[in-house]
Amino acid sequence: MHLRASAIVVAVRQHGEHGAIVRALTR
Repeated sequence: MHLRASAIVVAVRQHGEHGAIVRALTR
């Protein structure tokens, strides 16, 4: 599960928009 979070974090860093990710995670 940590691998998934890591991949998400990487994508977020590349996009610079963790808002959408956080929203999907906190759905």
